[in-house]
Parts: sequence; C-alpha cells; structure tokens
Amino acid sequence: MLKKIILHSFLCAVLLLAVHGKAWPEESWFVSAAGSDLNEGSESSPFKTLVRALNAVLDSSVKTITVIGVLDMHSEILQSDSAVFTIEDTGTGLVICGKQNPAKGEEAVLNGAGANKRVVYMAGNSGVRFERIGIQGAETGQDGGGLIIWDSSVTLGPGVRVSGNRTEASGGGITVAGNSVLTIEGAEISGNSAGKDGGGIIVMDTASVVLHSGKIGGNKAERNGGALDIYRGGRFNLYGGEITDNEAAWAGGLAVSGAFAMNGGIIAGNRAVNSGGGVYAYEGGGVSMQGGMISGNEAADDGGGLFLGGNSRFDLYGGEITGNEAAWAGGLAVSGAFAMNGGSITGNRAAKSGGGVYALAGSRVSMKGGRISGNEAADDGGGLCFEQDSSFVMENGTISGNKAGQNGGALDIYAGVRFTMHDGEITGNEAGWAGGVAVSGAFTMNGGIIAGNRAANSGGGVTVYPGCSFTLRGGSILNNTANSGAGILALEESSLILEGGAVGSNQAVSDGGGVFSQGRFVMNSGKITANQAKNGGGVVVSKGEFRLRNGEISGNQALRVGGVSVSGVFVMEGGVVGGNYGLYTGGVDTDSGGSFTMTGGLIARNWAALEAGGLRVIMGGSALMLGGMIRGNQAHQGGGVLLYSGGSFTLRNGGIEGNLANEGGGIFMNRGSSFTQTGGSITGNEASLGGDMLSED
Repeated sequence: MLKKIILHSFLCAVLLLAVHGKAWPEESWFVSAAGSDLNEGSESSPFKTLVRALNAVLDSSVKTITVIGVLDMHSEILQSDSAVFTIEDTGTGLVICGKQNPAKGEEAVLNGAGANKRVVYMAGNSGVRFERIGIQGAETGQDGGGLIIWDSSVTLGPGVRVSGNRTEASGGGITVAGNSVLTIEGAEISGNSAGKDGGGIIVMDTASVVLHSGKIGGNKAERNGGALDIYRGGRFNLYGGEITDNEAAWAGGLAVSGAFAMNGGIIAGNRAVNSGGGVYAYEGGGVSMQGGMISGNEAADDGGGLFLGGNSRFDLYGGEITGNEAAWAGGLAVSGAFAMNGGSITGNRAAKSGGGVYALAGSRVSMKGGRISGNEAADDGGGLCFEQDSSFVMENGTISGNKAGQNGGALDIYAGVRFTMHDGEITGNEAGWAGGVAVSGAFTMNGGIIAGNRAANSGGGVTVYPGCSFTLRGGSILNNTANSGAGILALEESSLILEGGAVGSNQAVSDGGGVFSQGRFVMNSGKITANQAKNGGGVVVSKGEFRLRNGEISGNQALRVGGVSVSGVFVMEGGVVGGNYGLYTGGVDTDSGGSFTMTGGLIARNWAALEAGGLRVIMGGSALMLGGMIRGNQAHQGGGVLLYSGGSFTLRNGGIEGNLANEGGGIFMNRGSSFTQTGGSITGNEASLGGDMLSED
C-alpha cells in the first residue's frame, strides 16, 4: 500500500513540474516541516515531507535530500504502520543530510516522539548515506527503535546522531538485518535502550556493521549487549572510533554470537551487571583482535574486559586488554578457546582470582606470543587462573610482573588442569605462596624460563601441591626467591621429575634454595646449581623420597647444608653431588630419622667450613653405601663422612677416597654414632688427625 502512495505522490510531482516548467535543483532537494509538498523543493521553497523528496529523487539526477529543522509524525503525514519515515527502493547514491552550517533551530532531526513506532525503516536500498542529522525519540515495542535497516547498504557519516531511542524489543538505536551492511564513519549512537538485546545496535541474520570512526556510547540493554548485540550470523568489524560507557546485564559493550573482528578503536568504560564488561561471546561466537584497546571495563562477576562463553573462540594477535576489573577474570574469562598470538593483557584486576585471565572448566588456552603482565588478583592467579579439566599450552610470550594475594603470582592451575610450557618467559611475578606457578594439576616444562619470581612465604618459582605433578624436561628455573623452596616447592604426595633443564641461582631465606620436596622426587638428568639457602642450598628432602639417577647438584651454598639436606628418604643411583658449600655440611646431610642409600654416582669436591665435606649422618639418620664414590671433599672434621649424635653408616661397596680434613679425612665419628664396614674401600684420605678415619670413642 505504501508503494502505491509513494508512486501516486511521484506522479503528482511530475505533473506539477510539467505544468510549472520548473528545473531540478543543482545540488539538493530540501525538506522542512514549514514547507509544502506543492513547493519546488529548493532551499527557499522546500517540500514538507521526506516522502515527497524521495519521490523527487527517483526521477532526477539529484540524489541529495537536505533536511531543515525537525521532521516528525505531525509533518510526515503518510506513514507506514511500523515507522514514521520509510526509505525504500531508492536506488544508489542517495544522501540524506542536514545543512552544513545550520542556524539555530535548523539542525536536522528525524523525530519519532509520540508515534509509538520506529523512527526510520529502510529496505532494498543501496549506498544510502546520512550526514549531519539526528534520528531520535522512538518509543516502540519493535526491533530497531531509531532505525531498522533491511537488505540495504547504509553509511552514517559525520554529524549523525542516533540517540534517545527506546524499544521493548532489541536494537534500541539501530537494527541491521537481512543482508544489510552498515558503515559508521563519524556518527554517534548514544543514549538508546533496549528491553532485550543491543541497546545501541543489534546485527542479525547475515548483516554486518563496520565502525571506522565515531562513537557508540551511553546505551543500555536489559539483557545482552549494551552497545551492540552481534547475533549469530551477524558480523562486526571495528577499525576505529570508540564504544564507551554502555551497560547491560551481560556484555556491557558487545554481545557476540556471530563474528567480531577488532582492528583498532577502543572499547572502554562499559559495565556488565553479571559477566563480560567489554565483550561477551557466547553460543559459538568468534572474536579476533588485531589492534585497538579494551580498557577500563567492569563486570560484577566474570570477565571485566571479555567473557568467552561455551564453544566461543578468541584469537588475539595485537592490541591491548588493560585496566579492566571483575570479581573473577579482570581481563579475560574463558569458557571456550583462547589463542594468544600477540598483543597484551596488562594492568587488569580481579577482586578474587584470575587478574589477567581466568579459564573456566574445560577451556583450552594457548599462548604463542604477546604479554600478560602487571595484573593483580586478591586471591589466586595474578596472571592466569585455570579451573579443573582445562588446558594451557605456552609456546612463547611473556607472563611477567603479576601479583596474587594468595597462590600463583603468574599462574594458578587447579586439579585436572594440564599446563605444557615449550618456550617463553614467566618472570618477576609475586604472591603470598607460589610466586611463579602454582600447580594443583599437571605441569610439563620442555623449555622457556621461570625466573625472578617471589613468594612472601614458600615456593618462589614452581609450587606443586599434594597429589599433583611437575616434570622438568628443559628450560630454566632461575633467580626466584621465597622463604622455602625458592626454585621448586613440591608438597606431600606430589610428583616431581627432572629429566633435563636447570634449577639455578634461586635463593631461599630458610630451606631449599633449589628444591624443597616432601613428595616423590626423581632426578633423571638436568642441573640444580648455584642456589642458596639457610639450609639445603641445592635440595631439601623433608619427607617422601628423592631418587637421583643422573644429573648434577653442584655449586650450591647454605649456612648449614650446601648440597642435599635429607630428613626423608634419599636414594642416589647415579649423578653428581659436587662443588657445594655449607658451614656444617658441603654435600649430603641426613638427620632427624632420614635415610640415605648410595648405589652409584659421585659425591665430590664439596666443602664445609666445620663438619662433613661429603656426607654427614646425625640425630637418628642412617646411611647405606652400596656403590659410588665419595671423593675429593673437604672439611674441618670429616672430609668424606661425619657421623654424629646417633647417626649410623654402613659401607658395603664403593669407595671413600681422596678427601681432606683437619680431623678424620675419610670418616670422623663421635660418641653415640655407629659405623659398619663389610666391603668397599676407605683410601687416600688426608688429615692432621686420622687420615682415613678418626673416632672420638
């Protein structure tokens, strides 16, 4: 019916022009509520209605319509049931605009106030451009309060304001549907609201929106997407401009179940009552970020910057996610798949856990580049926190300078989580416990560096919690600090395996400069070198079992025991404990009921200022030597072995040779200790008193 009305008006216009012999204007048709549809359409003689101007465009080479002042339901007499203004099948090249320099009261506005309809309905148009005009005042129950675009190509240029519209449905400002393309170049979509989704814009079907410049700000949705809802097949490309200060229950900025590509621009200051302050992807939505910034957004629950719901995917190549806040996941919450190839996640904060990234159960995260730094969590995981049954593969990139109030300055992984590190850096992070990585799942390190992390209490580099595992196959754990277990802290019933790599130059205030172990510790190869502590510069075996099969524990220092301090079980099958220094024991110390069994390997060139260059057995500790060598060690007493205060030592095979002391070059015994020899050899040791053996009994 509407097309018939437009056609009728068009025919009337042609007849009027023919009668009066009027020529077309050179640049624009003009419309003003104070005009008349019987006028010629010039600036001094404008049409009254937009529909009259559209009819004039259809049959002329002039494709520009200039609106003077406000057009509304009172001026636009012929209206459809769904909108005050209808723009349909106009062909290509149409421009609808306001004046360049309007006088007061001449600012162009299409106003839907009081109509209970959309303001503008567009369908079947190609290449329509708006400039310097407002679209406002809708109050409707239909999608697209200010503007609905159906199977059309539309550009909103400088000076366009889609503002103050409201719908009880979706798309408070704009709905883009069908196979439409909306391009925003300098326009402002602000102060709109939706009772459902997309306070500013909703993108549906196979439609797409491109934002080059301008602003989508101050919009609100009761459900999803304060600024935009990119629904299922819809697409949104952001190259510039800003999406700021929007609000929704979920997705304060953007809700994505379609596809969103961010190449520039800024998403900032948006707020979600629940999750996804800046962006919320759900139902398989895809997000990629090449550039731009997601900054200063807030969520009351998860994902201050972004939230990835089930089956969604986020690929980060560049840009910044910074300064966002939430209860969990200050920067990014993942319940899908996240691949970080570049860019940065910095300066975000979680009131609970996951300052930078929080991965929910079953998530898949990979890191091939980029930086996660300077994030904070009041509880666990300053940089990243992973729930059960999720996975993290780190191939490169940097996790640095993050802080956690409790566990895992860099990274906290829960039960059932699998973390594999091939390369990259985890450096300079801090926490109450586990300054670097807190492991409550399984961690395999094949390469990379964990360095310079700090725990106020225990576990500087890596902390392995009860029932969990850490395997070091390559890479380095260096220069970390803690009260105990500066390099690695492995708690009761944990599994620690060294098959390569290096644990070096770590420093503990108390015990275990390199490693503090209470679980099952197997060293097949690798190095524990140049670490420092008050006790156990290299290794402390507090409980559980340490089995040394190969590798090197060397150059470590401590006030008490330089190499290995054992109050649990230590079985040495091979490898070297060498070149360590302690005030009391240089190499290996067994006390407090601990046991040491040596079947192979070498304890050599260790030095103690006071007692036991190679091995000390005291206070109910026991040692059994079935093979290997204790050679070239040095101390004041007991260059090779010192037995003291209830310690017992049985020599069945192997050799104690070439050790040096002032007293007891090979073995020094005092009252209350015991020594049994059924084999092996004690030769070539030197001392001022007792070259091979000295007993105080």
